[in-house]
Amino acid sequence: MYFVSISRQHVRECLEDGNVFKLMTKEDVENVISSSLQPHGISFEVKTDFIQLIEQVDRSLWFHKWDFLNSI
Repeated sequence: MYFVSISRQHVRECLEDGNVFKLMTKEDVENVISSSLQPHGISFEVKTDFIQLIEQVDRSLWFHKWDFLNSI
């Protein structure tokens, strides 16, 4: 129960401060995407596939605060 309380507090603070990027590590992102794609027979590795994923983003929906992704 303590972990759940700490987790909720962390999420709340990240959202209140506008620090959504602190919600997950790159490994967490890899696990979520991999789990989502696995039933479709698609594998995902953050170290090799993340840049290709970002390149597929519709730029008309792009937020200026994401501009740092252009440098990776």
